[in-house]
Amino acid sequence: MPVTITKYLPEKYTECKSVSELALLSGTDGGDIAVLLPEPGMLHEALRTVSGTEMNITLIVPDRAAGDDYPELQRILADRFIPPVMYTGAAKCSAAVPAPAPKKKTGGFLGALHRNVKNSAAAEEACEDEPLMRAAALPLELDKALSEIDESFTEMLLRKIDERGMTDAECYKKANIDRKLFSKIRSDLHYHPKKTTAIAFAIALRLDITETGEMLRKAGFALSHSSKFDIIVEYYIEKGIYDVFEINEALFAFDQSLIGA
Repeated sequence: MPVTITKYLPEKYTECKSVSELALLSGTDGGDIAVLLPEPGMLHEALRTVSGTEMNITLIVPDRAAGDDYPELQRILADRFIPPVMYTGAAKCSAAVPAPAPKKKTGGFLGALHRNVKNSAAAEEACEDEPLMRAAALPLELDKALSEIDESFTEMLLRKIDERGMTDAECYKKANIDRKLFSKIRSDLHYHPKKTTAIAFAIALRLDITETGEMLRKAGFALSHSSKFDIIVEYYIEKGIYDVFEINEALFAFDQSLIGA
């Protein structure tokens, strides 16, 4: 099943707010689809979701997906990112059309028409073959590894809230987190929080240092003794002090970022 990844918007595309919406689209019969993923972090799960369909699917990621904000996507994008969309005559595709060898030009209207027809044929051939070649190049072990993806940050957060017997409101208030932000996290199973947000929830849930490290890893972070911020947070957790405001006083005293909102 050909899947392409691009950051260039075609004329027609569908915007998905969640991976579940993508699953519904990829389960429909017939036709090719282009889907805009509003968050680059959805790409991992999106690839898993569309792996069982026979449709030709183009996944469109935001420009910032190629930046430093999502380093975990760099390997995927390096292997599968598509060159700029090109329009040649009536054909359109996500593969660049190779430049023709220099030839004697035919002047006039018929000459221009002849060149457009040849370029359109080259574009259609590149568009048809390129996604198949990219899909075939992916190792089978990668699909297996992606199928065994671990619990996400949001999933762990919601699980820990239930295990602690807390309500959502109790949790985000103790974490000094805004209700709107918590609602956004809860509605997106693959939300990527800031490090300060992840630590705020670990404090609110009274996680020990091992569980805190696990929650941070699920968000793509870790505690390091090369950081004053991390050392201060780890000190209070190991002392069993889970007051966000008291921890923030210490962080403020050392000119560090504060946790929570």
